[in-house]
Order: sequence, then C-alpha cells, then structure tokens
Amino acid sequence: MDVERVQNGQTLVAAIRGVIQGKGTSAGQLLRTAGAGGREDVLQLSSTIDTGYAQKVLKNSLAERLDKAFAEAGVEIDTKQLLENSLDTSPEATAKRIVDFSTGFLASFKNNNKGIEGTEQIDKFTALIKDAVKKGFDDAGAILKGIGEISGEVQGGIDQTFELVMKGIDDFAKQEKQALFDQVAAKQPNGKAKGTQVGVI
Repeated sequence: MDVERVQNGQTLVAAIRGVIQGKGTSAGQLLRTAGAGGREDVLQLSSTIDTGYAQKVLKNSLAERLDKAFAEAGVEIDTKQLLENSLDTSPEATAKRIVDFSTGFLASFKNNNKGIEGTEQIDKFTALIKDAVKKGFDDAGAILKGIGEISGEVQGGIDQTFELVMKGIDDFAKQEKQALFDQVAAKQPNGKAKGTQVGVI
C-alpha cells in the first residue's frame, strides 16, 4: 500500500472501503483523491495504529451505520454528538457514549413505529441499534486492518468496547421493559400486572 496521508477519519473510511470493495486501482490513488496533507488527525499508512486513530475510524463507521439504520426506520438523527472528541478514550467511557447516543432515539422510534407497541417496540429498537453497532465495528475493523498493524492493546480495547456496548444496550432494554411493566401494574386495580418478570410481559 502506498504511503499517503489523510486528513480525517471520514475521508479515510471512504477511501479504504473503496479498496476493500475493489473500487479503485490502488489504495494510494484513492487516498490521494480523499485529500493529502494536514497536521492533526493524520496517520502515516503502513504504521502501527494507535488508540486515538482507531477510535476516529470506529466513530465514523458507527455514525454511518446508525444514520442508515435509523433512516430506514423513518427516524432522523444527528451524529455530531457521537463524532465529538473526548479526553476519556477508555473502553468504558467510549461504550457509554455509544450506548447513550444510540439509545437516545427510542421516543422517536416509537413515534414512527406506532403499528407495534409494548415490549415489541423495545425489542425492535434494540435489535436495530445492535445490528447497526455490530456492522459499524465490523466496518471499522476491516478498514483498520487495511491501513496497518493493529496492536494487541488497541484490538483488545476495541473488543472490550464492543462487549460493553452490547451489554449496555441489553441493560437499557431491561430497564425500559421494567418501566413499562411498572406502568402497566400501576393501572391495574390491584396494582399488579400479568407476569412477575420483565421477560414474560
């Protein structure tokens, strides 16, 4: 792969994805069309990928996948918040930002999917964002491997972040279902809803 410089993760995503899909004569040519130069957020290809750059590519891939998934569900989202830089790049903090962002559109999803209700809405919503997140992580992994060497530390951080995101989304679903269960129970004459656990609503 030619040694080129790219200005930001977003143009890099497009350039490397083109190489992966065979849409170009060379990685160097595609990267040159993406834009060379720049001082910050620059990666020299064929070098070891650091945590900061890996997160940049990951955030762009996630933003792209989430935007597409929500658009297909009739929900408009703004990925600017997800793309903002943060001083804390630990797996825990990164996963929390991803979970908080992606789960923040449940109300909009419900408004655009009134044909379903109750726990089914929650299940479909969480399935949508989990699928988008998984695809985003897969895309980022393929892109990063096409750029250079991913150290064990960086790969470990990516894997841990993914696991924490999936757990965070599952926990969110449980909380939403419990809240729904409590609402139903409060409307019953005896204060009890059918079933005693969220999973059997």
